[in-house]
Amino acid sequence: MKHQRWYVSAAVVVASMTMAACSSGPDVSGTPAQRVQGWSHGVGLTASSAKIGSELDQVTKSATAGDLGGLQAVSVQLQDDATIAHAQLPSPDQSLTNQLDTAYQTAYQLANHYLDKGLGANRAAGLAAIVREADTARQALASAGARAAALVHS
Repeated sequence: MKHQRWYVSAAVVVASMTMAACSSGPDVSGTPAQRVQGWSHGVGLTASSAKIGSELDQVTKSATAGDLGGLQAVSVQLQDDATIAHAQLPSPDQSLTNQLDTAYQTAYQLANHYLDKGLGANRAAGLAAIVREADTARQALASAGARAAALVHS
């Protein structure tokens, strides 16, 4: 099972790198606002952020309910989506890149840790840690969204 996840993750990274190379055109010229807008449109930032945010909400819901099957399913999807989104970096703005990097890395790491290591000996503490990490990733994603919106409207 671990090997299958590795192959899927590797395939996702290769596909997302190819997509990033094809979508890098709109952000190369213009004002900073135009570059960020072109980049975010080209990589589908709004849609990918919404999807990852929804998955983080589902992680929290599943962990709070102790639904380990639901947590596993959403963790697989979150891991893949965070990998794809991360491959779209850097953005034309370093602060936005840093915020998105934090959000994507935190989301990936919480999913990967759960899938590889489980909850540990203390189930309640493990579930609480997952909820905290999901909150951290969600906050970073929200900050990045606010930064992107401020840049586009500047």
